[in-house]
Amino acid sequence: DAGRTAAEARADDADRAYEQALTDRETLQRSSAYEGKQQLDDLADAVRRLETSAAVHRDKALKARQTLDQRAEEAERGRAAVLHAAAALSRGEDELRAAAEEAGIAWTALADDARGDQLTATVRARAEERDADVRAVRKALVLMDSAGAERARAERLAERAVQAREAAAAEVAHAEAAVTLA
Repeated sequence: DAGRTAAEARADDADRAYEQALTDRETLQRSSAYEGKQQLDDLADAVRRLETSAAVHRDKALKARQTLDQRAEEAERGRAAVLHAAAALSRGEDELRAAAEEAGIAWTALADDARGDQLTATVRARAEERDADVRAVRKALVLMDSAGAERARAERLAERAVQAREAAAAEVAHAEAAVTLA
């Protein structure tokens, strides 16, 4: 019985110690020190979230900087291409004007704000005029070649006629000589 009484006393002591520990814990949780520690833990969590967020934003900023640099390079290449195209257009207009002058086509430069289709239409109209001139010259050449061939034929016929007349004259002279001898 004494062992049992001692065990019950120890159990009661353990229950009291447990209840005291719960009370102490509740008291600590309500204390300003515990609340301060809880706030520090919350702040530490917030700092970790902010560090993570800052790292994500740094990565995004780096990617944005790289994209910006890439776009700047593309823009510079685009500006260079535009300058190159403008120079090529100017050279092309100069060459077109010179070629038109060499061909005897009156060429008036288009306005600076003229569109490409206006230039194309103007060049096409000039080319059609030039084609019409070329067709007329070719037709005249064909007529001239035909007239030249006709003339050559007529000259050959005339030459044969002269040869035939000379042969006939020789025959007449021969016949007259034969008549005189007879």
